[in-house]
Amino acid sequence: MVTYFSNSHNHALLDNKEVRFLPAYRDIPINDQSRILLLSKVGCSISITMWVLELEKRIEAGHLPFLEKDIRNFLQSHSNVGKDNNTSEVLKLCKSLKDKDDAFQYDFTIDESNKLEHIIWVFGDSIRAYEAFGDVVVFDTTYQINHYDMPFGLWVGVDNHGNSIFFGCVLLRNEKIPSFTWALKCFLYFVKGKYPQTILTDQDHALKEVVSMELPNTKHAFCI
Repeated sequence: MVTYFSNSHNHALLDNKEVRFLPAYRDIPINDQSRILLLSKVGCSISITMWVLELEKRIEAGHLPFLEKDIRNFLQSHSNVGKDNNTSEVLKLCKSLKDKDDAFQYDFTIDESNKLEHIIWVFGDSIRAYEAFGDVVVFDTTYQINHYDMPFGLWVGVDNHGNSIFFGCVLLRNEKIPSFTWALKCFLYFVKGKYPQTILTDQDHALKEVVSMELPNTKHAFCI
C-alpha cells in the first residue's frame, strides 16, 4: 500500500548528454557486437576497438552508446565460446607442423578435467639458431592472454650481431611455480640439455625461484 508519494526530486536530473551513461540506455547493437568480436580475435585492445568503431561511425570520441566496461563484459560473456574447439585446432596444427618438420617440437599437458593445462612449441630453425647463439635468452612472461586466462611466455634469443631470434612460445596455467618449472624443463629438453649462460626475465619472484632450481649454472638477470 502506498501511503505517501512525493513528486519532487532531491537531486538534479541528468541532462541529455549524461543520460546515455545509465545502464538502461547502454546497448551494443548486433552489428557492433560482430565487429567487436572480430577486432578482439585479431588482438585489438578494448581501447583500440572503441577507437576503430568511433572512426567507422564518424562520431566524436566517447560518444558510442556503450562504454569500455560494456565491451569488456560482452567479451567476457563470449570468452568460453569455442575454447575446446580452439584447443583441438592448435594441437592438430602442432601435429601437422611436426609431420612436415621433425625438428619442430611441442609438448602439452591436460588437467584432470581433460582441459589444456600447458602447451609449448618451438620451430626447428629456432632450435638450430639456439645451438649457434645460445649464450643469452630472454623469457618474457609479462604478456597475458585474457581470452583464455592463461599467461603467455615468449622465448627470445640474441645472435652475435645483437639481433633478436624468436625461439618459442608457451601458454601456462596461473599456478606459477609448477608452470614455470614445466616450461623450463621442456625448454632444456628441446635444446638437448644445453644451458644458456644468461637468462633475462621480469622481476617475478616465483620465476626467480624456479630458475635457481632448474638452471643452477645459468646467470639470472632482470630486464630493465
